[in-house]
Amino acid sequence: MKKEANDLFAHKNYNRALAKYGKAFRIAENALLYSQDDEAQMNEFCVSMFLNVSICSLKLGKYKYTISMCKKVLSIEPNHLKATFLIGKVYRLQSKFNKAKEFLLRAKQMSPLNGDVCKELTLLSKDIQSYNDSMEKMCKAMFNNKDEEESKENQQNGDDASTKHEDLVFNLKEINQSLLETFELRIKDYVNNTRKDSIKLSNVYVGSEVELIRKICKDHDLLCEVESNCITVSKRHE
Repeated sequence: MKKEANDLFAHKNYNRALAKYGKAFRIAENALLYSQDDEAQMNEFCVSMFLNVSICSLKLGKYKYTISMCKKVLSIEPNHLKATFLIGKVYRLQSKFNKAKEFLLRAKQMSPLNGDVCKELTLLSKDIQSYNDSMEKMCKAMFNNKDEEESKENQQNGDDASTKHEDLVFNLKEINQSLLETFELRIKDYVNNTRKDSIKLSNVYVGSEVELIRKICKDHDLLCEVESNCITVSKRHE
């Protein structure tokens, strides 16, 4: 049954795969009642099943179910990287930025150089920046309202929005600081473990952070070329 589900998943038939995974899990649960199988083996099966169901759910836009399945994985393996990452990804897609940050930074601690995690943090950074920009425009529109009574009401709403805006600005800085740390780790890895002449990395940094990046490269005797969407780091040739 699980093999059928895996085949359906491989062919992107997520609805049918989801149904098959559900049947496979129920069969496994019943088998467990009448067998002496090792608990660790059953846990391994459950983790695999829950994770596959969560990925199918994500593909189908069933975000709540995705999170539910991933949390079942974490109840068995609290430090499961993929489940932690997927929860963070779903929260970002739902614009729940604080929760997304929490889980994605947790995933980054587990695997600092994981490409998927870093990419998702980059997307989160951009989403928060976009949200901040729209909130700033909305607040300005509120405060330009000429109706005195509405202005008072909007003042309160604006204060609440500004508070949320400030919280997200702080979160954005924290996320970018995390990405900056990842950048330095990648630079160290590049210096110590690769023979490539140059590498290209995504540019998600603001002005002050770009200067820190230039300094990191300089400290490692590397050249740094910053463009709008990427940063090229290369070794000096004598």
